[in-house]
Amino acid sequence: MQTVYEAAGGDEGLLRLASAWHARVLDDEVVNHAFSHGFHAQHCERLAAYWAEAQVRSFINSFDPKHQKLFRSVRTAVRKRFPTANELAYEYNHSVVIAYSPSDRGTESTVSIALRADGVSLYLMNGPQLPDPKGLLLGSGKQVRFVRVESARQLAHPDVEALIAAAIDRSSVPMLSKGRGKLILRGPAAKQQTRRTAA
Repeated sequence: MQTVYEAAGGDEGLLRLASAWHARVLDDEVVNHAFSHGFHAQHCERLAAYWAEAQVRSFINSFDPKHQKLFRSVRTAVRKRFPTANELAYEYNHSVVIAYSPSDRGTESTVSIALRADGVSLYLMNGPQLPDPKGLLLGSGKQVRFVRVESARQLAHPDVEALIAAAIDRSSVPMLSKGRGKLILRGPAAKQQTRRTAA
């Protein structure tokens, strides 16, 4: 089953749809009064971004409300920590992952956050090479390690912040120093028929 985002044609498709919708509104005598005082130059881009965000929220809303709330607060904290990074959002069979990357490539991300039925985790690229004197990192992957997150405040703990800083130092592509990243949705790794069974 395709997501609305995929059916629309991804980022470019959503922008085309937003532009077409806006043009029709302006041509409609009944509803165009909403824009009688003008509109923002990037109105269509903002509308397309809003629709993309709605798709991500639909991914998140299928999980336990407690974990949803935690994931949203962690996302806000990571977004604040990496304001210029693009958010690459993935929906898998039993999880939602958002990677923070200077490009549109997940392999260039510095950190990622994951929402699963058992909670929220912070993933760090180059995990096996990161200094971890407190033994916080979990997992055995060749590229990443993760930390279980119980509260967004945990990301500001000196031990966790040290791991994030080390991951930044080892990033293959540095984050931009200016600007603001955008949300980019990626297709799911598998079809959705078996999703939501791991609660």
